[in-house]
Amino acid sequence: MAAASLGLLACGAVPGGHAGSSTSSLHDRPVRLPAIVHGATCPVSPRITVPPAGGVKKMVPGYAFGRGPAYLSGQINWYAGAPGQEALVLMDGTYTGPILIRARSLDGSGSITLDVQSTPLGVTAVLPPGTATGDGVEAAVPAGTSGWSSWLGRLTASASGCYGIQVDGTSFTSAIVFAVRPGPIPPG
Repeated sequence: MAAASLGLLACGAVPGGHAGSSTSSLHDRPVRLPAIVHGATCPVSPRITVPPAGGVKKMVPGYAFGRGPAYLSGQINWYAGAPGQEALVLMDGTYTGPILIRARSLDGSGSITLDVQSTPLGVTAVLPPGTATGDGVEAAVPAGTSGWSSWLGRLTASASGCYGIQVDGTSFTSAIVFAVRPGPIPPG
């Protein structure tokens, strides 16, 4: 996993989450990520320290980006190009239920895809892989989850620029903005 300095801005948890019990109602929500003028500074989300509770700290770096209850982790620096980089969407333990994760280019510089990945054998803190749809990835934070939970996926940006993910749950919307550097992904 890359380790240097990337910033991420969170538009944060956006009020107005809609009640509903399935991901189908989440697809009806608009994507409310900021529009950024190409070439402008990317307003990156704040970085937080992930507490060691709940077993997630053993699985992921001790940091994440956003304002919650959903956060982005897995990389500090993001780079353009295939095969993309592992991404973790962390949930802070205050929410259980369906989630929809959507990724977008914010400055029109390129495209971004979000793919599911299989959970490594023996790892219990990671949510099931979920289902990729034309609009994002559907996953679920099961009832009875305590502490932090994480969803493992892969983000692939076609070009450097400003990008964001929006994570919707039945009671929240979290938006996280991050910068992608030109590729290729450095070794190590």
